[in-house]
Amino acid sequence: MPQVPIDVSPDFFAKAARFDAIPLIVDFWAPWCATSRLLKGELQDAASAFAGCIRAIAVNVEDDRHLSTAYAIDVLPTLAMFQNGVECWRQSGVKRAHLIEDWIRGRTSCLV
Repeated sequence: MPQVPIDVSPDFFAKAARFDAIPLIVDFWAPWCATSRLLKGELQDAASAFAGCIRAIAVNVEDDRHLSTAYAIDVLPTLAMFQNGVECWRQSGVKRAHLIEDWIRGRTSCLV
């Protein structure tokens, strides 16, 4: 399992959100969004601390215009966590890596 968020297609995301057994952290972003680019580095740092405990992916909402509507993404960037097919947490905007780590740790059994 990669230690950093990987860019995936909307179809891959939909399948992973439904079927991943481990917590899935999703970065909904767009290439034109400056804050999305800022969050990418912070999420990369945070996700590496949880290698093997979570899967982190990034989904470009521009690749499928219906994605934003289907998941009610109205602010970019948005991080969401899915477990066992259910979205269990969401936050929007840029956060520092240590705050993302706290956010993940508070919602999973990951102990790092």
